[in-house]
Amino acid sequence: MPRLQGPNSILQETFKILPSWVLVERVFVSVARGNEHFIYDQIPGIPQENIIVQPEDRDTLPILGLAAAVIERAVHNATLLLFATDNLVGDRSSLEIALMESIVCAQAGKNLVSVGIPPKYASTQYGYMELGEQVLFADSANWGVGYIEKPKEAIAQKLVAGGNHCWNSGIFCWDASSFFDACAVHAERHANQFSKLRNSAYHLEGDALFQLFAKIPKVSVDEGLLEHIRESNPDCISHIIVRAEFTWLDLGRFSSLASTLPRDHAGNSRSGNIESVGVTGSVLIAENPYTLFVRDLTDKLVVVNSSGDVLVSDVTRDIEIRLLAGIPIENCLYKRVDDYLTVDLTDAHHNHLGAFARVMDSCGNVLSSNADGIIALLGVSGVYVHVQGRHVSVISRAATNPPSSPASRCQYVHIDEDNESMSLRAAEFLVSVLTSLLDKKERPSIILSAGKTPRALYSILRSRYVDSLPWSRLDLYQMDEYVGLAPDDPQSFRSFLMRELVEPLGMRGVYLSGALSHSEICTFEDDVKTSGLDLILHGIGRNGHLGFNEPSHMEWNRARRVTLSASTRAAAADEFSGLDNVPKEGVTLGLDLLSSAQHVMVLASGSMKCSAIRQALLTNDPCPASTIRKHQNKHFFLDRYACDWIVSR
Repeated sequence: MPRLQGPNSILQETFKILPSWVLVERVFVSVARGNEHFIYDQIPGIPQENIIVQPEDRDTLPILGLAAAVIERAVHNATLLLFATDNLVGDRSSLEIALMESIVCAQAGKNLVSVGIPPKYASTQYGYMELGEQVLFADSANWGVGYIEKPKEAIAQKLVAGGNHCWNSGIFCWDASSFFDACAVHAERHANQFSKLRNSAYHLEGDALFQLFAKIPKVSVDEGLLEHIRESNPDCISHIIVRAEFTWLDLGRFSSLASTLPRDHAGNSRSGNIESVGVTGSVLIAENPYTLFVRDLTDKLVVVNSSGDVLVSDVTRDIEIRLLAGIPIENCLYKRVDDYLTVDLTDAHHNHLGAFARVMDSCGNVLSSNADGIIALLGVSGVYVHVQGRHVSVISRAATNPPSSPASRCQYVHIDEDNESMSLRAAEFLVSVLTSLLDKKERPSIILSAGKTPRALYSILRSRYVDSLPWSRLDLYQMDEYVGLAPDDPQSFRSFLMRELVEPLGMRGVYLSGALSHSEICTFEDDVKTSGLDLILHGIGRNGHLGFNEPSHMEWNRARRVTLSASTRAAAADEFSGLDNVPKEGVTLGLDLLSSAQHVMVLASGSMKCSAIRQALLTNDPCPASTIRKHQNKHFFLDRYACDWIVSR
C-alpha cells in the first residue's frame, strides 16, 4: 500500500485520523476478496468479524449495502461513519467537528449525510453537491438538492464561481435503516437485493453469497442513490451536506499521491528505496521490500508495489492507483505460475512473468523477470524493465543494450472491448485452426461448448464462414449434458448444438446423453479419446468449472455423473424460467480427455467471469479452470469486463 511522507500506508492514515472516541472494536473494513489478510497487520486489534469481504467489485452502492447489512446485525441501531481509504485529511480537529455535526444530522431524521469540501478550483475529477437551504439543527449543514458527477471544465468553473456547491469528500454518515429506506425509494432494484442481504448477512457464504451479490446492479452510491435525493424536508428521506473546513486531498490517482511526496533536485517525486540517474520530472514509488533503479527517463510514472507489481506510464496520464489488478495497489499478491502471460492491448501491455522470462512487446519495450508480479506499461515505448528478485530496474533502451529479440514469446490472452469484438476475433482464430487441422487430418475431432458465451461466435460462423470450410468433415463431440432432459428438449445441450452448429453448418454431431449409465459414459469418453481430440472450445463457468467439472468435486479426471453446484444452476436459471426448473445433475467428460486436445480455446465475457479467469491465469487453487494454464497450446479470448483485474476501467 503506498506510503505518504511518513511511515504509514493510506489505510493506516485513514485509521489514524479517526476520533479517539471511535474504538477499534467498532471499526469495520470492507476489502476486496483475497486481500483481507493484510488488514490485520495494518490495523492491529481489529476483530476478524469486522472485516467485510466483497465477493466481487460491484462499485460503492452494493459494497455499502453489504457493509450496512453486516454492521446492522452486529451493532443494533448504530450510526455509520463511512470513509474511503484514498482520502488525505490534514486537520484532525476540524474533521472531528464535521463528523460530530454529521452524526447530529443523521440522527435528526431519515437523513443521508455527505461531508462536503468547498471547492478550491475547477476540478473535473470530483463530484459537486448542490447546497440548498441551511438545516435548522446544525450550524454548517445544508439540504442537498442536486449532484453533478465529474463535470466538464467549463461547467466546473461555473459551479466554483457560483459558490453554491461542495466537492464530495467520500465521507458519509447514516444509520442502516435510513440507508435501506432511501434505497427502497430511489434505488428499488438494489433495495430488493439488499433486503435479502439483511436477512442473510453472516449466513451466506461461498457460492450463495456470490450469486446474491452478483445480482446487485453495479453503480456508485453517488450515481445510484444520492443524486436522486432532492427533498429538503425533515419528514422525508433527505440528503444533507455538512460543509467541512479541513484540508482534503483525494489520493485515488497517482497525480494526487505524487503531490504528497518529497521532491528531489531533478523534480522527481519519490517514495521508497530508489536510485535514479538522468531522471527528471517523474514520479517514482517503490514499496518495501523492493528497490528501484531508474535511468534516463523523463516525465514518467514508475511504481513498484509490495507484491512486485510494476507500473510504467507517462506521468501526464491521470492514472488511478487501483490500476494494477483492478484493486488498490496494496499487497496485491499473486502466485508464480509455470509459464508467463503477455496481454497485447492497443494501449497497454500487461505481463505476468513466471520463472525467468524475457518478452518484447509491439512498442519496443523489453521485459524480463524471474519474480512474481504484474508488469504493466501504458503509453510508453523503448523501455527496458528488468525484475530480479526484489530489485527492479526501469531504463530507457536508448541508454542500454538489452536483447532486442525475446528468448521466448508466449502470447495467448486476447482482450477486446466487448463480447462482439471478442467473438469476431475468436471466430477468425477458430476458423484458422480448423483450416490447418483439415489440411492434416481427414476427420478432425472437436468439442465446442454449449454454453451462453460462444453464441455470438457461432452466429458469426453461420453468417460469415458457412462456405469457408468443409464443415461436414468435422466430428463435433458433446462435452456435457443435463440429467433428466429428453434429447429433443429445447434446453438440452444436444438440441443447442444441433440448432447452433450441426444443422446450419453440416457438421457430424456425436451426442452425449444424460440417461447413460456410468459405464456407457466412460465408453463414450474412450471413443472420443480414440479419435484423437484436436480442438476444444470452453466457455468457463462463474466458479471456474469446465464442462460440468465443478470445483467442489474431488475427482475431475474421468467422465461421470455429477451434482451441479448452486452457482452453475443459478447461471442457467434464466434459460429454464426459474431456478427450480434447472436440473440438479449432469454428465460430463473428464479433464484428462479435455486437456488432451491439441488446441484449447477459452471464451469469457462479462464481469461475472472475472474471478474464474483470474483463477485460470494466476492461481494454483484447486479449480478445473486452472488446469488449462499448463496446456502448451492455449488461447484465452476475453472482453475487458472479464478481466477487470488486468484492465482498469
